[in-house]
Amino acid sequence: MRMRIHLDHSRVASHLVVIGFQGRDCPTRTGPAYLAIVSTLLSQPPPLTAHHSTLFISLSVYNMGVEVPSDPAPNGYVSNPHQEKIDEALRYLRSEKQGGEGWENIDTKDGIILEKKYVQGDSSAIPIVRGHGLVKDLSAQALLSTILQPSARHLWDERFASGALLERYGRRTYKFYSVQKGVGWLVSERDIVGVQHVQDGENGAFEVVQTSVEGDPDNSGRVRATLTCAGWSVVPRGNDLEVAYVVKINPNGSIPSAVVGKIVQDIPLAVVNITNFIRNKGVPPYITNQDLKSQLRTEVVDVEKRYHEIRLIAGDTDEELKIAVDPKLFGGNWSVGVTGDGVAAEKDGDNAVVKVPAGTGRYEVKIDAA
Repeated sequence: MRMRIHLDHSRVASHLVVIGFQGRDCPTRTGPAYLAIVSTLLSQPPPLTAHHSTLFISLSVYNMGVEVPSDPAPNGYVSNPHQEKIDEALRYLRSEKQGGEGWENIDTKDGIILEKKYVQGDSSAIPIVRGHGLVKDLSAQALLSTILQPSARHLWDERFASGALLERYGRRTYKFYSVQKGVGWLVSERDIVGVQHVQDGENGAFEVVQTSVEGDPDNSGRVRATLTCAGWSVVPRGNDLEVAYVVKINPNGSIPSAVVGKIVQDIPLAVVNITNFIRNKGVPPYITNQDLKSQLRTEVVDVEKRYHEIRLIAGDTDEELKIAVDPKLFGGNWSVGVTGDGVAAEKDGDNAVVKVPAGTGRYEVKIDAA
């Protein structure tokens, strides 16, 4: 790679002021914060306007993409090598979801308290954050089904750019790859390779945790973040839900303080945003069976096109799947179609009922708004 650079330090200094550094707080030209900002400008240069003429760059870069499988469970579930990491993330969530010392208030939105906590000696540019409170008139199943749809997550998670499944260990346990948004040209995208798991509780309560794990893909060209825990704790309280969302992440790089402030607020706002998404758009379709004999391979929803596709592998006994379809999202005139030997489907009110013979093998269910 060949690069020709002209760097105007006075312009860099003006950018430092814009993003929150003032006077003596401005880093020196040889300091790590200054060099980190220059590095970011090199990787994502701003538009070359009169105000943003910091860098002039001529370069050619080959950036390898990340390959993800089209089917994370083509032959069914595989053994889970990450149970210890899941258990650690669950312990972390339970220790930080409520109470505790050191928490500072960020804001309160729609009854959800947003907080942050700095830990002495922690190298992360981002403190621990959480959003918690009582969500009115919402079912646990509606919230869980929305959390578990990565193809719709960008509609309610301000930090989420994209994601995909890498391996599936169970119906609700899988290895994933995700990309977190950058902030303009100041902060580049981060990516995460992790494992997600749902822990069912009593009377409809549940916990969802994500945490980083080792392994490919490691050729994305992005900075790999370290996720200690991104966890949901949800407990039904009558018609309401007691919800807590806790995130501890290290972006593994320097981030300007003004940008940190935005990220710190964006993350716990997910509790408010996902609630508003459900109220305004509706709930993505979900399988209501508690005991699913079939093995789930992939599940994708397109909210804008009102389309839902599920791919599975039949179990060794006959099964009847019920899939709840929210009329707010799909309307009343939706259709259900299936592929697979002997598999049949019909509408039953706001449910799609799919009858699957034992040993059918792979089959698909498609729900489409007419």
